[in-house]
Amino acid sequence: MTPDPARCIPILASLDLAETLEFYRDQLGFKGESHGDYAIVKRQAMELHFWLTTRRVDAEHTACTIRGGQVPALHAEFAARGVPACHPSRCAPGACTNST
Repeated sequence: MTPDPARCIPILASLDLAETLEFYRDQLGFKGESHGDYAIVKRQAMELHFWLTTRRVDAEHTACTIRGGQVPALHAEFAARGVPACHPSRCAPGACTNST
């Protein structure tokens, strides 16, 4: 195994970085910081980056999928916290998806 494997990190659009940081910190348990018009949040091996936009369409058309064995526990934690839009999950070996 490579000691420092290459990773892909999503860069998502945000209409309000302060609000985005607050949501990821208070609702999802991430730690984050802002760098001008850019923000980074982290929780264990998960890392998301956000860029500031004024165009709602940018923020409405970005997404990120979380996969792995920890997803059911994360979903249960988020549901217990009452996270808005936390839908029941359907998990298959190697992947989990949300049902709408």
